[in-house]
Amino acid sequence: MVVGADKQDKGWARFTRRWKPENREDSPLWPALSTLLSLGFVQEHPRLFLSPYLVWRFPRDLPVRDPLVVIRDNVPLRNEPSPRAEVVGYLSFEIVERLRPSQQLDDLIRWFYVRTSTGKSGYLDAKDAISPAMPRAQFGMRDGRWLLIALEGPEE
Repeated sequence: MVVGADKQDKGWARFTRRWKPENREDSPLWPALSTLLSLGFVQEHPRLFLSPYLVWRFPRDLPVRDPLVVIRDNVPLRNEPSPRAEVVGYLSFEIVERLRPSQQLDDLIRWFYVRTSTGKSGYLDAKDAISPAMPRAQFGMRDGRWLLIALEGPEE
């Protein structure tokens, strides 16, 4: 079970210290797995699936400093961080550059200020994009059962 990128991060003891699977209330494991499962997989081998597909297939040579991946179709890019702000464009499954840390306003929506590959800047609802630095997992089929083989968390 992989916990982090380094070889010394392997093993069940390190996994339980990092992810705290026994603590259903405060464990980061259960929300991470829920997100991973909802974002889909890529089949690497007949019995090996990697999630989320967009992290495993993210271009390693991309010159973007702080990338985000838009995970939906026709997501509005707004001129201000508000659901009522003017739409300056629409994004679909694109890689954008995050220009500032996320903002949370009076409502419950978090916003990313981003720039597209064509140079257009605006605000994106945080529910519509994820960072490729998010956790990633490997699932395998063994003896007719699905197993979590490895789980790498974001760097802390």
